[in-house]
Amino acid sequence: MFRVFQNLNTHTNRFFNHTEAGLAKGQYENEQLVAVSYKEDNNIITKLFSEKYLLDKQILTNRIFTWDSDTMQSLNTLDLSLMCYQRYNITKPKLSDVLKKYIKRTYDNEQIQMLKRLIKNDNLIPYYVMVADLCRQSKLYLELGQNLYSQFSEQDKQFYCHLLKAKKTLKKIRTNQIVVNKDVLLNYLKSADNKYQKIGNQILKRLQNQKLMQYLDITGTVTGRVVGTKGLNLQTLPKKVGLKRCIESRFKNGLILVADWNAMEFRIALAEAEHTDLTKTDIHTQTAQQLFQKKSITTDEREEAKIINFSIIYSGFANKNADIIEKLYPALNDKVQRVIEEARRIKKQINIFGRKRIFSNDTLFQTKAFNNLIQGTAADICLRALYLIQDSIEEQQLKSRIILAVHDSIIFDCQNDELPVLLKIIQDIMTDKAIPATYKQRLLFPVTVEVGNNYEDLVDMATIYKNEV
Repeated sequence: MFRVFQNLNTHTNRFFNHTEAGLAKGQYENEQLVAVSYKEDNNIITKLFSEKYLLDKQILTNRIFTWDSDTMQSLNTLDLSLMCYQRYNITKPKLSDVLKKYIKRTYDNEQIQMLKRLIKNDNLIPYYVMVADLCRQSKLYLELGQNLYSQFSEQDKQFYCHLLKAKKTLKKIRTNQIVVNKDVLLNYLKSADNKYQKIGNQILKRLQNQKLMQYLDITGTVTGRVVGTKGLNLQTLPKKVGLKRCIESRFKNGLILVADWNAMEFRIALAEAEHTDLTKTDIHTQTAQQLFQKKSITTDEREEAKIINFSIIYSGFANKNADIIEKLYPALNDKVQRVIEEARRIKKQINIFGRKRIFSNDTLFQTKAFNNLIQGTAADICLRALYLIQDSIEEQQLKSRIILAVHDSIIFDCQNDELPVLLKIIQDIMTDKAIPATYKQRLLFPVTVEVGNNYEDLVDMATIYKNEV
């Protein structure tokens, strides 16, 4: 966090042996912090304290804290973390990296003088609070952000707006919170395997009033898949072991609803290869029928076909199934090779949304280029669906809420009487509006819906196709 404040000339000799110091109060990760800066040997020293600690010690009083109103800007759309993530594949940019890229200076002992030159106001002292982030309202932040934004192409700007919408929606999803039945969780922990004890105890530790807040991040991976942060990742909750049973609806007779795209990544791969198939036959069953040359397919045969289909996503054609896939989907083989060759040539891969992945010279293009195209596109479809669904929920003033996103699925806490409306929203967005137009012309993107009284005991409700509920 980096903020610019006015020098308050406040006497703090009760605590620091200095007659003049600048003080500022701010918030970081829901904690009120105080920055105290003073000169020592011609250097400006900053120390960070909890506000509660300083007040409890009666060292400082509330009345001395103030923002410098001249340097505060109204909220803006510049988000340096997203910009660095988009343009340079930097997931968590440090201030030093940002400064090197934008103003070609090293963040060193001349930091104060350099920042003053940027701010062009000697009466302001920049208080160094934390290097992990930049305050969106500081002049430095605005200058760096505008500098980078000016370098964006129209495609860059569109994708950046896409990321901003997704980030805003994930913040709302966090505040929706997840209801956890503490008694069910405690009962589970009594007999749980050791490997599940840790995550169960993490949930228990973070519970507040039977509710759990999941922080979701869209910059945790280069492909953009949503991941849980702050030491808790509910995306990795194990299946069929009982742990997910503690997650329940907040509504009386409410439902946990899971909407999951059916084989989305493989459908994206086929759409990218310009394969056309608008039938409603299960995609893995189709592969099995071709593979085994028969119409009636067993569950085991479908699973074998599913493994073959997804092997192309995770390892390209560099696997034992390459010959089989090439025979079944020859256009897919050509597409994989074109993507790999293009990534090797330009050292990057850009998907249909504008998401880019930058590769170094020694990158294994064979395994990463096509994987990035497919997984990155799947992530962006899910992000688009999240903010479009959230907008629809708000417009229709529904009480049902999105509570989690896990890879290719979206989890809802659904009020029972809103189920028909929510299904229509899911159909309208997940099978249609969230899907790129060229993909919709080639393949259907069905969504499987499961419901239950909790997140563990779910039953299949329906498979929803475009224009059909």
